[in-house]
Amino acid sequence: METQLLLIITGIIVGWLTSILTKGSLAGIAGNIIVAISGAFFSHWLVGRFDLFAAEAGLFNTMVIAAIGAAMLLTLMRMLRLA
Repeated sequence: METQLLLIITGIIVGWLTSILTKGSLAGIAGNIIVAISGAFFSHWLVGRFDLFAAEAGLFNTMVIAAIGAAMLLTLMRMLRLA
């Protein structure tokens, strides 16, 4: 339960920061937050699935995994939108 809450919080922060830095790309702040939360959950699942390193290894690792996944999905969505 703690991990899911941390993924949601990290996704919200990354989505919000992306909205500020890119001046509301995608579907505005709400769209960025939803995409970022999805990316956080997906990256956490992916790391656990392939056992790249312990997905449950602690607060810092979980936040880093979530932030990277959220940023990657937001970047992918932005690239697809601009294409």
